[in-house]
Amino acid sequence: MIAGVLTRNGLRTGRGNRWTKERVTALRSYNEIVRHTAERQKAEGWMNLTQAADFLRINSTTLRIAFERGDIQAEHPFPRGPWIVNRSLLQTESANRLAARLHSREQTPATSIKDQATLDLSET
Repeated sequence: MIAGVLTRNGLRTGRGNRWTKERVTALRSYNEIVRHTAERQKAEGWMNLTQAADFLRINSTTLRIAFERGDIQAEHPFPRGPWIVNRSLLQTESANRLAARLHSREQTPATSIKDQATLDLSET
């Protein structure tokens, strides 16, 4: 996944090569960058956009727009990469206000009204 994100964003290795799993592994090994684990991610509170939206119980598109507007701080290191956010930033006043506002909306689906006229677009 890392190699794919780096390559999609036009980044190359120091020698100008495309990123591969092996090249990412070699770079991490050389620089002693620890491997990702779900346990460490959870312990440190890091989430992707989908996980953050689930945490706040809101739509991921709505949350992405809030990130883009700066209503909630998040990191988007690459234009064609994932949004990442720490749980602590989802527990701020602005995040709580956004979630509360969205949760308070009346959830009424669009339904037809008996007396509503219909628009016939068929040719007669």
